[in-house]
Amino acid sequence: MIELGVMKEGFITQILEKMELFFYRKCKILIMVTRSFKDNVINRGIDGEKVHVITNGVNQELFYPIEKNSSLIEKYNLKDKFIISYVGAHGISQNLSTILKVAKALNNEKDIQFLFIGEGAEKNKLKEISQKEDITNVKFIDSQPKEMIPEFYNTSDVCLIPLKKIELFKTFIPSKMFEIMACGIPIVASLEGEAADILNDSKSALVVEPDNPEKIKQAILKLKADKALYNQFKKNGPIFVEENYSRKKLAEKYLEIMNNISEVNYNDPINREHGISR
Repeated sequence: MIELGVMKEGFITQILEKMELFFYRKCKILIMVTRSFKDNVINRGIDGEKVHVITNGVNQELFYPIEKNSSLIEKYNLKDKFIISYVGAHGISQNLSTILKVAKALNNEKDIQFLFIGEGAEKNKLKEISQKEDITNVKFIDSQPKEMIPEFYNTSDVCLIPLKKIELFKTFIPSKMFEIMACGIPIVASLEGEAADILNDSKSALVVEPDNPEKIKQAILKLKADKALYNQFKKNGPIFVEENYSRKKLAEKYLEIMNNISEVNYNDPINREHGISR
């Protein structure tokens, strides 16, 4: 929040940080969703032995490859289009004005269609830019119920995962990337850090630097032109998720950690206070 300029550092943030560290120290174990978060708490004095990493994952009973949704294609006039979708919050973190620049640069590619699906503080501004600059290959679609998200992913040819170029975002792993991979849809991601490493390892995404419309455009065109690469990405995504980020795999990691927790210290004052005894 501070790096984004939403909140200023001061007395309140100092108190919140002290409370945060207090609870971290009292925890028997800590489970972080990224390696970067783990490194952060260790650097702030938390014992690394009790800090574990289990990332977010995906429910493969909901997100998996299916045919394009013919109803969506008809409703949004997407027949014979190469569909590029962004699904999620339209906020300052995503810097979607960069994606509008990409769409504008591809305005003359008549078979390319961008979909912006979701809501957020920047949405009206983005719509105004689109109208003002006559960007005709973008459709803005309202936020969708959870059960429709896999339909939109699977109706897309490419999905976008943009993040603003901020040091903090190198520690973020957008959970949507696991959903998209599980659906077998190639990704163009403009981000850095741990998420970029995972996507590169998956061999189901092209990762470019954030806030660079030219690099994003070239990645989109590469996937559109190179059918062999495109089809390999479609195949790789679901396999990678199944092997590394399925809910079943993550649950097994949680159980392993829980089973390895050492015996409760019954002499701890906190335990005595709550009536925990042998």
